[in-house]
Amino acid sequence: MKQAGYHMVDRRGVAPLANLCVRFAGHAKAWLLTALLLLGSTIAATASAARVAAGTQVNNTVTVSYVQGGATLTGTASTSFVVDQLIDVTTTWQDAKPVQAAAGSVNQTLLFRLTNTGNGNDNYKLAPTALPASGTGFAVDQCRLFIDQDRNGSYSGSDPEYVPGNNDPVLAAGSYIDVFALCALPATANDASLATVRLTATSNILSGTPGNSRAATGIPGMNVVVGMSHGRSSSDGTYQASSVGYQFTSTQRVTDRSGGSVATSGSRIVYTMTVTGNGGSAAGRNLIVTNPIPEHTTYDPGSLTLDGVALGDGNTDGDAGDYNVTTANAIAVRLGNMPGTANPHTITFEVTIN
Repeated sequence: MKQAGYHMVDRRGVAPLANLCVRFAGHAKAWLLTALLLLGSTIAATASAARVAAGTQVNNTVTVSYVQGGATLTGTASTSFVVDQLIDVTTTWQDAKPVQAAAGSVNQTLLFRLTNTGNGNDNYKLAPTALPASGTGFAVDQCRLFIDQDRNGSYSGSDPEYVPGNNDPVLAAGSYIDVFALCALPATANDASLATVRLTATSNILSGTPGNSRAATGIPGMNVVVGMSHGRSSSDGTYQASSVGYQFTSTQRVTDRSGGSVATSGSRIVYTMTVTGNGGSAAGRNLIVTNPIPEHTTYDPGSLTLDGVALGDGNTDGDAGDYNVTTANAIAVRLGNMPGTANPHTITFEVTIN
């Protein structure tokens, strides 16, 4: 800590008394220097708590006054220091639950977040690690990293692949960037089994034992200090091998005008389709059942139902079905995300033979 001279001044204009002139230097043990050191430490702790930017100069001036022999004497001393750069980083897995993917699939995505929790600009080397299979689990391979360049949290072809040493993420203090890990699942992965991928981020500036330090480059008086994260952070994400299957059936019932079952002009046909989950831990997404109206027949307006509930024919009624909208001259029913263990869905519609 730099130390300045301490001097007394007679406010009434009397010359300073020689025996009261004090200069602090070297290892002086005067009580005022001790007070200054304690005050400087307090300011440093406060600055750290507030995450003052690395390289900030903090100045402190102390004033002492007292009365002696009818004269009021004052003195000042100043110190300053530069806030050191604390190297800290955090990685977190962002997916809310294990990411389901089919055995044998490739380029399956895990989402991680890298945050600079230090107080200065930093840049990081990234590394994905596919952990070995544990218990009934499996291990992925072909892992690559991509930077979420458009910051939308969803992987796209425009997101650049990470190349160590080429596009290491550079982050200001307190900022973050999302990183995707894309890996392949083996074809032998069993349904509902798990695999783990670890993302590790290491500061390119300094890492190692907390408290280790070195002089900063380009800023006199500033040090770079390893924080409690060791300048390195790892986070684990999880894949779940999953499968799903369905059984589809379709039946028809003919009713003629006399109440019989003769298929002739004017007879009505009721088609019944059933979608049944066939097991598996996954859910089919955006499941849509589409049935073109058979040739030589005409759709009976308003006859479409799902699980016994009538559906409108248009696309503005807010329900799951339509006719001649999703697909020309066809009924369509949207079942959404349907787990392999879900209860069956039944769809019916009617046509008239031309």
